[in-house]
Amino acid sequence: MYSDQVKRTLRIICTLCVLASSFGVALASLYTLKSKKTASVRSSYPATELVAMLGRGSAYFEFDRMLTDLPIDHEELSRYVSLVSAPAPAEPDSTSRSRRLHAGRLVAFSGGTPEWIVNRKSNSVDHIKLGAEDFLLTWRGLEAAEKSDGERSEHRDQTLSALAELGIQLNATIETREGNFPIADLLATSISEFHLEQKEISWTASAFASYLPPQTIWWNRYGEEFSFDDLVQEMMARKLNRESCRGLHLVMVLTKILKIDQRCIILSPGVRKSLNSYVRQKLAEAVESQLVDGSWPLLWSRSGFSGTRDRTPEDSNENRILVTGHMLEWFHMLTKDMKPRIDIVKAGSSWVLHNLRSVPEETISKEFCPCTHAVLSLYLACPPKKSQRGMQRGI
Repeated sequence: MYSDQVKRTLRIICTLCVLASSFGVALASLYTLKSKKTASVRSSYPATELVAMLGRGSAYFEFDRMLTDLPIDHEELSRYVSLVSAPAPAEPDSTSRSRRLHAGRLVAFSGGTPEWIVNRKSNSVDHIKLGAEDFLLTWRGLEAAEKSDGERSEHRDQTLSALAELGIQLNATIETREGNFPIADLLATSISEFHLEQKEISWTASAFASYLPPQTIWWNRYGEEFSFDDLVQEMMARKLNRESCRGLHLVMVLTKILKIDQRCIILSPGVRKSLNSYVRQKLAEAVESQLVDGSWPLLWSRSGFSGTRDRTPEDSNENRILVTGHMLEWFHMLTKDMKPRIDIVKAGSSWVLHNLRSVPEETISKEFCPCTHAVLSLYLACPPKKSQRGMQRGI
């Protein structure tokens, strides 16, 4: 039998051994985190969840196209795609990337592959080259580089949203200043930085709706929990002038979430019902506000802009085509039971076609953002070529 003194000594030794072992494990863990350049990217997202997502494509949804008998052929449409894709002289790098992302949607929908998607094999995207200088690792994780004045070089999560819309898998890599990293790292950074008060939430919501389901909740770096219910309620509460493109990105993304929820439940019954009512109300207001020439004004929603301190926006041709192109694209996204009358779509599409034909080609190239949506709306209103059958993806 051991004496009491010996027993106490043995207990102390055992305790010290356990503490030393725990301390060693902690040091090893810290060393591992520090040694990995992307540790900060993944630190706020559960490792098992991130690994489970690798290799997954984005959620698939289709446009429900409303075909019209527009007097246009695909050769003319292809010419507009070329104009949108062509960079303007001395175009800033940030604008060039935005142009590549916008033009990529048109190229993909017309049956091609954007030039910045490389090594496509068996419909699997291996690598994205949007400009190595445009992406870097920071203490926040992998993200788009800032401009010299410290401002973002793009809308927040614009790249991530565009990649999701094009069906890019999360294990595809993107070229950065410090090597190639998986798209999953961009997503992890966005999740880590997420909060409901961020200025532009539509692109983030679009990316999350594509990549996260069937997962319905996520946590930011502070451990705050969010859900698609939270996201949808925040977006519905916002005034449309707070979001880009006169709020039409917001209603388009909410429509996308509603359609994805029909196949993979990500909303609670109460929020789903509220979202359905919201989209229908905005559609009714859009139909009501269409102008006699077929286009739409910037203040297109009676409830969406009321109570704001916005000055009356300039009624320029650029602004009119921005709203009209987005509006028509949204109509093609809506489910069949929500569609407006076909004559409304035809009148708007005819106005867009006349507008594109009447402006100088350099205007189409310069105003690539509104013109991208305008041209896409014409593609959606025209019967696809045989080679494009099935190219109905909601990009």
